[in-house]
Amino acid sequence: MPNSRMSSSSTVTVSAAACSPGPGAHDLSDRVQSLIALAELLVRLPAAMLRCVGGARRRPWIVSGARAGRQGRAGTAVTTLRGPVAAAPDATVSVLGVPIDNVTMDAACERIGAAAAAGRPHCVVFVNADCVNLAYRDPGYKAILHHADLVLPDGVGLKLGARLLEQHIRQNVNGTDLFPRLCATLARQRSRVYLLGARPGVADQVACWIRARYPGLVVAGTDHGYHGPDCTDALVTRIRRARCQVLLVAFGAPHQER
Repeated sequence: MPNSRMSSSSTVTVSAAACSPGPGAHDLSDRVQSLIALAELLVRLPAAMLRCVGGARRRPWIVSGARAGRQGRAGTAVTTLRGPVAAAPDATVSVLGVPIDNVTMDAACERIGAAAAAGRPHCVVFVNADCVNLAYRDPGYKAILHHADLVLPDGVGLKLGARLLEQHIRQNVNGTDLFPRLCATLARQRSRVYLLGARPGVADQVACWIRARYPGLVVAGTDHGYHGPDCTDALVTRIRRARCQVLLVAFGAPHQER
């Protein structure tokens, strides 16, 4: 949530995940950071290539990636994930100290919709692999994630990285896939939403997209994300006057959460 004054006491604030890349392996253990980062890339490889590298094994496994050794010679680390996935995953998982709500897409929409309908203040954030890296070296941002009402796992890299750390994330609840489902949920409730962030004009385009596809969802207002400190009071006033139940924020982490 970018500013505690931006939403009224009954607004659900949803922040998109958009972090800058992490500073490098010296902030995290080399192994954990390389596993999470390379998982994002290697998951896109064709299954045939993975089978070729993995040989005749039928068990699920992931190539964690190549990294330079101390002598500058490249080596490839292969990690094998053995055994079936747990039948009853934990309600929350922790990836490098960041708590993740282990929910599905449908469950996330239900929780956000219920909070909006009940008028309960809620802070919802998306966390991807870059966000975990950032939280590792930024105690303030990490504390915000610990106090958020709902922390959603964004990206297959986080899901695979968690699995390599022997934790199971049910589903990749990324904002791109969640957004239309959330719009459908909020449209059924006749909710009011405010779009805040991105370049000038982008939020207006999204508003047109929502109105064309989800007429039951009221876009109460839009604003871009390029406001200086002297504009904060006016922005807060506009958001409050809009009487929205859901405030969608896209400033980029960790600015939007703060």
